[in-house]
Amino acid sequence: GYNTLPIRSGVALRICGQVVFPVLAVNGSQGSGKTIFLNWILRGFIDPSTSGVQRFPSSLHNMAISAQSTYLLLYDNITRISDDLSDDLSAAATNTSFSTRELHTTSNEALFQIHFPVVLGGISGFIRKSDLLSRTLSVRMLPLGEDHASARTFVQDLQRDASAIYGGLLDLAAAGLSRIDSITPNTPERVYDFSAWLAAMEEAMGAEGLQEMYSLNHAIAQADAVTDCAPANAIINLACCLDDEVWTGTPTELL
Repeated sequence: GYNTLPIRSGVALRICGQVVFPVLAVNGSQGSGKTIFLNWILRGFIDPSTSGVQRFPSSLHNMAISAQSTYLLLYDNITRISDDLSDDLSAAATNTSFSTRELHTTSNEALFQIHFPVVLGGISGFIRKSDLLSRTLSVRMLPLGEDHASARTFVQDLQRDASAIYGGLLDLAAAGLSRIDSITPNTPERVYDFSAWLAAMEEAMGAEGLQEMYSLNHAIAQADAVTDCAPANAIINLACCLDDEVWTGTPTELL
């Protein structure tokens, strides 16, 4: 079955909101249950509000404004993220700030602290820059089939058991917080605090392999970004065809 330990760890982390957290990228086609995951699980347990899932903003400024009224920022149907916004999201994952004028008619400065949990949803390949990928935890949703009744039943069961599930997540968050200051991760990644949190979760849940899953998740995401790039894919195919031969030439000849 599907291993839910990384998701449980990530949800517990975002509930406590005490350490640096990576961007969560949720990939899934139609019929994969992505909407249920975003609205009923992430929104429902981390930040129940009327905001729901929003359209991806055009600037970090708009994102910061949204963060003034909601804790968890959920965006879906993303097809591409600009280089500038990728850089902004990378900075936001590890805590940053920016300033702007309060009003266009004054010189008063307003300072926005940028550090909030962000969830990005799309089909695939919408994150390309390696700097953002290194600060991202990627989840790929698998197709659920055509049984829509099972989805409705799942939501009903989730609502029935919500209080017990939330209590368990709070216990898990408390157990992680009590351990994280004395934990050293075995395989630290770019977001070191999240690697330490996973090490604390391994101890709290009596589970192994969370840190290795996170490292593998990074490697797969970086590989997917390369294969989604047509020029990089062509070069990889050329290298595979060459075997032990050496190719020489100009960039124009290569392309």
